Amino acid sequence: MIKGEDSCVLQVLDSLKTYIIKNNDTSALRVLDIISGKSDGYLSEAIQDIVGEVFYENLGLLLWFCDTNKSNHLEKFLIYALSMEVSMEKEVARKRIDKFVRDNRQIKQLTTNQSKLLGKIVKRIDPTIWE
Repeated sequence: MIKGEDSCVLQVLDSLKTYIIKNNDTSALRVLDIISGKSDGYLSEAIQDIVGEVFYENLGLLLWFCDTNKSNHLEKFLIYALSMEVSMEKEVARKRIDKFVRDNRQIKQLTTNQSKLLGKIVKRIDPTIWE
C-alpha cells in the first residue's frame, strides 16, 4: 500500500485519519502505527500531520493506543508534530498546546497512565529539531 502512487497513498492515509477521528477505532490506529514504522519522506510528513490532528480531535484514543501498544511510532510522530507546531508558531503554539492539555485532563478524565504519558510527550516537545 505504501509503495503505490503518491496521491493514492495520501488519499488512503487521509481516509484512515478521518476514520480514526470519527469512529474511535483502535484497529485503524494499529494500521497507521504499522505504516509509520516503515515510512520516510513525504509519507512521514503525512503521518506526522495525521497524528497531530488526531491529538486534537481524539486525544483519549491516541493516548490509550500509545500507552497500550509500546511500539512508540505514533508517540514519536506526535512529538515531531507538536515540535513542528511550536517551531513554526513559537510561544503561541506552546500556550495553545498547554491550554489544550490542561482542558483535556479535566474534561476527558484521562487515566493515570494516560496523564503521565501526556506529560512525558509535552516535556519532549523540542522545536529545535526543526531548525
